[in-house]
Amino acid sequence: MALEGILSSFKKCLEHLPVPAFKFDFQGIIRFCNSRFEALFGYNPQEVIGKHVSSFGIRLDNADDISKLFTGLNLRYFPGEFVTKDGKALICECLCIPVLDDEGKSVGILSLVREIDPQQKVLDREARQLELFKKALEYAGEALFITDVYGSIEWVNPAFTSITGYTFEEAVGQNPRILKSGVHPREFYERFWNHILSGNVWKGVFVNRRKNGEIYYDERTIAPVFDTKGRITHFVAIGEDITRRIQAEESLRAYSAHLEVRNRILSFLLEKRDLNELLVCILEEALTLTGVEFGGIHFVEDGKVVLKVWRGISDEFRSHVLFYPVGDIPFWMKEERVVHERLSEDGVTPEFAKQEGIQSWACIPFVLPTGEFVGALMLGSRKYGVFDEEKVDVLRGVKPLLSHAIWHAKVYSESQKRLLRLEVLRNIDRAIIQHLDLKDVVNVVLSGVPRDLGADAVALSLFDKTETQLYTFSMRLPNGTVIDKEAFRLSEGLLYWLVEEKKPVIIYDLSTDPRMQMYREIIHRWKLVSYLGVPLVSKNRTIGVLHLFTVRPKVFESEDIEFFTTLAGQAAIAFENVRMYQEIYRKSRVLEELLNVQSTFSTVPVRDLPQVILNTARTSLQVEKADFYIYDKSTNTLRLAACSGFSTNRLEACLLEPASIVKLGEGIIGRAALERRATYIGDIESEPGWRGFSLDSLESIRSAYILPLEVFEELMGVVVLFSSKVNGFSEFEMELANLFSHYMAVGMRMALLIDELRETNKLLRQAQETLIGQERLKALGQMASGIVHDINNALVPVMLSADILAKYTDESIKKVASGLKRTAEDMARTVERLRFFYAPRLKEENIESLDLNETVHEVLESTRPRWYDIPQREGITIETVLELDDTLPVISGIGSEIREALINILFNAVDAITYKGEKKGIITIKTYKTQSGLVLEVTDSGIGMDEETKRRVFEPFFTTKGKHGSGLGLSMVYGIMKRHDGTVEIESEPGRGTTVRLIFPLKLPINAEVKRKEPKSIIVIPPLRVLLVDDDIGVRSVIRETLKGFGHSIEEASSGEEALEKFREALIQGSPYQLVITDLGMPGVGGFEVVRQVKSIEPAIPVIVLTGWGGDIEVEYADRVLEKPVDLQKLIDTIALVISLKSGK
Repeated sequence: MALEGILSSFKKCLEHLPVPAFKFDFQGIIRFCNSRFEALFGYNPQEVIGKHVSSFGIRLDNADDISKLFTGLNLRYFPGEFVTKDGKALICECLCIPVLDDEGKSVGILSLVREIDPQQKVLDREARQLELFKKALEYAGEALFITDVYGSIEWVNPAFTSITGYTFEEAVGQNPRILKSGVHPREFYERFWNHILSGNVWKGVFVNRRKNGEIYYDERTIAPVFDTKGRITHFVAIGEDITRRIQAEESLRAYSAHLEVRNRILSFLLEKRDLNELLVCILEEALTLTGVEFGGIHFVEDGKVVLKVWRGISDEFRSHVLFYPVGDIPFWMKEERVVHERLSEDGVTPEFAKQEGIQSWACIPFVLPTGEFVGALMLGSRKYGVFDEEKVDVLRGVKPLLSHAIWHAKVYSESQKRLLRLEVLRNIDRAIIQHLDLKDVVNVVLSGVPRDLGADAVALSLFDKTETQLYTFSMRLPNGTVIDKEAFRLSEGLLYWLVEEKKPVIIYDLSTDPRMQMYREIIHRWKLVSYLGVPLVSKNRTIGVLHLFTVRPKVFESEDIEFFTTLAGQAAIAFENVRMYQEIYRKSRVLEELLNVQSTFSTVPVRDLPQVILNTARTSLQVEKADFYIYDKSTNTLRLAACSGFSTNRLEACLLEPASIVKLGEGIIGRAALERRATYIGDIESEPGWRGFSLDSLESIRSAYILPLEVFEELMGVVVLFSSKVNGFSEFEMELANLFSHYMAVGMRMALLIDELRETNKLLRQAQETLIGQERLKALGQMASGIVHDINNALVPVMLSADILAKYTDESIKKVASGLKRTAEDMARTVERLRFFYAPRLKEENIESLDLNETVHEVLESTRPRWYDIPQREGITIETVLELDDTLPVISGIGSEIREALINILFNAVDAITYKGEKKGIITIKTYKTQSGLVLEVTDSGIGMDEETKRRVFEPFFTTKGKHGSGLGLSMVYGIMKRHDGTVEIESEPGRGTTVRLIFPLKLPINAEVKRKEPKSIIVIPPLRVLLVDDDIGVRSVIRETLKGFGHSIEEASSGEEALEKFREALIQGSPYQLVITDLGMPGVGGFEVVRQVKSIEPAIPVIVLTGWGGDIEVEYADRVLEKPVDLQKLIDTIALVISLKSGK
């Protein structure tokens, strides 16, 4: 808090300043105002504090002004128009001063307000106010002085004289450097001047010198003053003499530190049982107490005096004091001493210590009451004479306790270490029994080796089958984090000792050993120093390595090596158990997956089986890449049919190469297929008989396993599995691959058999699919069929009667007959439209190759008046947008029907836009290709449909257009698409338009064959005895009279039962019928049954079927099927045709 200190110190002064003042924060909220602010603007503090500056008419230039005030530490002037409480506008000027916290961060703005008044009275008032402010500063208790921009003192207050001893006259004109004590370096003052000259406020403590030479501490804040152009003109400094406070704090701090150190050391002796932890605590406290830079504690361990902990010393120095034999302890370590020797002096300071720059050092040996030396505390400094005797006495006072505590901690530590080792081994034993997952066992080992056993970092790596490559590496870092690294190769030196000799590897200094370069990043980052590598040996084979690292130099003793060797042996057993379990588990999983995949083969198209088999190989066997060669029995060759796992489009490219076809018995793959024998190639590059592809150079392929697929001595094909590694397949993996080949061969054979059955049942399935597809509209279809049948039956008498009447010579009768027939034909065509709803396409209908894009253009051109001109007359503009795929292939179909479907959809779109009532609409027509087929899509911006309308939209006679709609448009579209094996999709929301998609199946176009018309019959036939069967008396009567006119003898039957009875009686009586004409739809015995029984009784008698259900009905055994209503000439010609065919004419 920079100027906040001024505000705090002179709060009373500022409260009574004659100048209005207020403070606001970063958000512009006012946090303080003085009484002059109230007097000028009429507000009391309660009405001001907490309000935004803008509430009082205070305007800054822009939104960033407040932010600029906070980011810069400059004093800034801002003119502005202020509004008083009574609404009066005052032209004022604000001096804004940043307020800083202890860290120098701006936390607020202190603003002094001056009213700009042209009258001299205002100027006089301001002069008086400034004089009052000057008086306030003069009587302030803090020392204030003002300098120009060059540092020349222009004014000081009496408090300055009282603190420094310099009078006003002595100070003015001088530079503040008259107070310089020499304690601060030149850089201190350079940073200070750079700071304030940059326009920033500085706060800190100067160690200054009074006029009488006395040193004192001056806590001072210095702020720059700017003119209206933002230039620094002066510096204002305010300070306080804090010498007594500093001295009291230092004395108290020193005494408190003395007591704390002593208490902490005694506390450590009572609380710390861990030896290393105790030594570290003792060293840290000794360094803190004495204030020196260097320190270390030596400890007797395993016959050596070893440097256990240290601080501040270099590696070079440490190398001289790392350890000593117990019998050769240096003299300067055996006795207690405090030495101050300059580097130029000859004395007891060792030469290597002088090279480190040490001029002061102390040694406090730890000795038991028995006289046994157990260690020593060494402290040192580059400064001369730094050791305070009182502080050293503190260490001497606790020396006996330290010696005993260190000894007991050592005994305790060794006991704990032995116990810990047993605990670790027990945990590993448990892992062997309880954990069957590799990662779990690794984590148990990594977490189970505590740092107390001398391992700051622990790692485990396992070899692959080559025993040169590590396929897994997990490491617990010194901070406890576990990482997994990628596989890497060990150096030859390490491989020899770990794999061949099966012996531990010890490296004292990793930074100087080239064998550990694969760990260099981890070693450097975590400053690892010493290393112990122990091989994991199982069945006399090294399967991995246990790595142990330390962050300090460590001499691994025989006890350490023996323990970690035992630990590695236990871990090796655990890993072998995991391996065996995983192999068993993986085999069971692979078998399960193979069975599951095999069971799906019946649903997979035969052409896709090779790819499915390769995908199964990659997922179940976890292979990288694979090829499939399918066997062609007719040519006795293998042909590349599928590839998987390659980065390139291998199959398409390789099919152009000779190697894609392999003769049985030729090459490695051909021989493996001929001999039905799996073949393993450990290194493809060294196998001269291997025939690959040109793209193989782009892929990482080093080893291969060739698997013939054979079942019951029948070859299905060959699978080739690839690995990017030399010898990339283990024995276990090849065993799994053999199982894979057997199951895939059986599955493939089953799939082929099922495919044959599938082809056999194809027609039945198609019929079932057609039936299922029509089930949803079954009731409506039956209704439409019934309507068609009944109307056609009703039209038969009309049509035939019209034909009879047309034979009269009377022109008026002929005219009536012609009109009657035309009306009947129009009705027949109307009924014919209903048939589109349920009738399949006839095989004999003309099929043509159609371009959907051309069809769109034709329909738009022919219907332009309907979708453009008519709406235009009604004030509606409809725009058509075409997004047609020029690459679309042609389709096979009936052009007139597809155009009819598109016209219906287009007209519906026009109506939807018109009903919406907007002045503009858009119809978008798209064609594109999907996996489902070719799509013709029409989207309108019309009124849309709700869910109920969408559900019923294909029902015949359902319409939303009232009397203007027939309800047959989309029903016809639905029927047309069914006849073309296509589908219709509709998406719509009320108010958001409708999208209709016609989806045509992807079929190659066929050349339409023009069906030749049969020549009109000119055969003269004798009178026939005819059996006429129909349940409609009107139909029977008109046909009867018609045929009698041609000399035929007619017997009638009103039902199927009656017809069959008469047919049998005629045969018994020896006067059989020569022709049977029957209806299809009759109650009881229908026309299908009549035809079947007549033909079964007397196959030679021709049967003509008349049906109101349409001429596309197929009736087994019937000679001809005629659609009602039938005209006279067609009926006579058909009778003549069937009679002549039966007679062989």
